[in-house]
Parts: sequence; structure tokens; C-alpha cells
Amino acid sequence: MIDQFIKILLVILFVCSIIMGCQTNKQTIKQISYTDNPVYHYARGMKLILENDINNANAKINRALQLNNNHAPSIAAKSLIYAIKSLQSVKVTHINIRKSNKKRALQYLKQAIQKVDNTLTSFIVHVTAIRVYTILKNEKWLKKAVKSYQIAINKKINSSQLPYYKNIKAADFFIGIAYMEAHKFKEATINFSNVLMARDCAMWKLKADQLLKKTQCIVHASKGFTLSKIAGKIAVKNSVTRADVSMLLIHELKIEKLNTNFFSKHKDFNTIKNVPLDIINHPFKNEISTIISLKIRGLSPVFETVNKTFAFNPQKNITRKEFALILEDILIKLTDNQSLATSMLGMESSPFNDVKQNTPWFNAIMIVTNRNLMENDLNGDFRPDDPVDGASLLLAIFKLRQRSQ
Repeated sequence: MIDQFIKILLVILFVCSIIMGCQTNKQTIKQISYTDNPVYHYARGMKLILENDINNANAKINRALQLNNNHAPSIAAKSLIYAIKSLQSVKVTHINIRKSNKKRALQYLKQAIQKVDNTLTSFIVHVTAIRVYTILKNEKWLKKAVKSYQIAINKKINSSQLPYYKNIKAADFFIGIAYMEAHKFKEATINFSNVLMARDCAMWKLKADQLLKKTQCIVHASKGFTLSKIAGKIAVKNSVTRADVSMLLIHELKIEKLNTNFFSKHKDFNTIKNVPLDIINHPFKNEISTIISLKIRGLSPVFETVNKTFAFNPQKNITRKEFALILEDILIKLTDNQSLATSMLGMESSPFNDVKQNTPWFNAIMIVTNRNLMENDLNGDFRPDDPVDGASLLLAIFKLRQRSQ
């Protein structure tokens, strides 16, 4: 009788444990301090994501979910973390890892949307969704990002209650980035402008201002021209390579056709004695080969003593001083005016804080800034060692193109 009673009791306990296990508890572990709460850990985790400290961000978000596994903003943050991780797995051997991270990102995002329980969390989740869609770029990603944006901005919320995004115009900031990466630059300028016009939006204003200037630069550069898909991709880059410059000089400027008189007088320019081995399998091989044949200063192959061979280094980033030298040489070839190479030498002082008049690139920088092909900062800095961004490259090339027409 007692054995039978014990068996029945064990069955009841087993059934109860299953029921309890199937229930979703909001708080799975106890707080150890006042700041040990989901909102704090979520906000801190999101800041760490912004700082690209993904591992520590993940630890913070995990802690938030331990305290409340129904916390929709933290679940959305997990989605964002996996989306970012999918970008970090770029090697061929990491294809399966990348696919797995993308899949988990979408799973977490779907779960976050399902867990939304008020207008505040709805805004947070859908702004994060914009970021996830922009990173993953799956099928119809922009359409999904725009839909999330529309849901977010239609929520009536108090910005002061947002633990991380701080202002409702964060939605405009991130959809602006989405439009920018989709090469819809005019739409992006509208959203970035919305951020700048907002009050109490310091967290996003500085970056929005930088991106607005960049998109305006691209819109201005491409005015009257059809921007190719490749050019659009290069335009949004923060730094451009020797291969990028070569491609745009051929396809957008059509440099080899601009001054046929000059190139006909220098027929040896159209021959390549030593084809660099590092461009043989490059997708821009033909464009780079043409650039090499034109002997443009700053874009010539370099002999490497270690390998005892010529290398073009197509993936090497171009600095602003190097780009100035390239533009100067292009102007010399287009005008067939060799005196440009020395026209600014002998100046007693430099108009730039960070470029002395006795440096090898001073003349080139003076030439290109005087012709508005490149610009210095308002404080007088030229930043010669900074990389050239895609927008500046595009603007300079289209200005050259306008001059040649």
C-alpha cells in the first residue's frame, strides 16, 4: 500500500515538473543588486555592441535574459549579435558558421517580435530589426527594414523612457544607414536630416551629420550621371583600395579616352612589360592592367625585393596624399602640361596645418585643392595619412569627368 502511494506521488511530482518546465518564467534567477536587472544589462550590452566588443556584449545580454527570458529588447539584441557574428565568419571554411549565425539571428528576431508587450518594447525591437535586416541583407531585406521603420515611428512613446536608443529619431538614423547601403542616397539624406533637426538626440547627431555629408557628396557627385552598381558599392566605403580607384578611373572617368593626343604621343604607355602576379586572378584585372599601361603616378607596380617580382597590391588602401598625387598626374596627362608638377613649389608657407611645403606631396595637394578635387577640413587640416573614403573618390572622379566634357 505504501509502495503504491509512493509510486502515485512520484508520478504526480513528475507531471508537475513537466508542467513547471513548460511554463515560461519571467524571472529565472534572483537579482544580486539594484543594478542587476534586465534593462541595465540590456543597455550596457547594446553600448558594447556599438563599441564592437561583441563577446562582453553577449555576456551582458545573456545576463539580462537570465533575469527575464521574456525581455523582448534583450532577445532582439541577441539577434543583432548573431547578425554581426555572421559578418565576422568571412572565410570559406566558415560558410556553415555564417549560415548558422544568420539563421539564429532571424530566429531571435522573430521571437523578440512575438514577445513585444507594449509600445516601448515594440519601438526598441523594430529599430533593432532595421539593423539586423541591414546587416544580413537577405531577400527583400530593405522592404522588411522599411516596414520595421514604419512600425517604430508610428508608436507614441516618451524618448526619455528608452534605455539605449534615447530618442525616437534613432529609427531615422538606422533606416538612413539601410537606405545608404541599398544605394538609395536621396532617401538616406532625408532620414539623416531628420536626426539633425531633432531635439535631445545627441547620441546619434554627430554620426548622422557625418553620414549626411557623405550621402550629399555622393548625390552631388553622381548628379547627371548614372551610378553603376560597383560604383555605388565603392561610394559607401570608408576606405578605398588601389583596385577601387583603378576601376572607377576606367569605368566612370574613362581616362584612356580623354586625351587621345597625349596617349598617342606616348604609345609606350599602352604596353606592360611585367604583369604583376597579384592581379592575375583579380576581378578588376583588365582595369588594373589598363591603369598600369597608362603609367599613372601612384598606381604603378612596385618591385618587391623579397619575392623579386612586381606587385600592384590591389587591396592596399589609398591615403589622401597618395590620391592627391594620382589626381595631379591625371591632370598633367589630361592637359599635357608638365609644369603642373612643380607649379606650387617654392612657397614660403603652407596653408595646411599638417602638410609642410617641403614634403613630396605638397605640390599635388595644392593642385587638387585649388581645383576643388579634394577638400581640407575647416580647421585647416588636410589629413594626408587618412584613407580616402568612397564618396570623396567618387566626387573627385566626377568633377574630372565634368571638366573633360
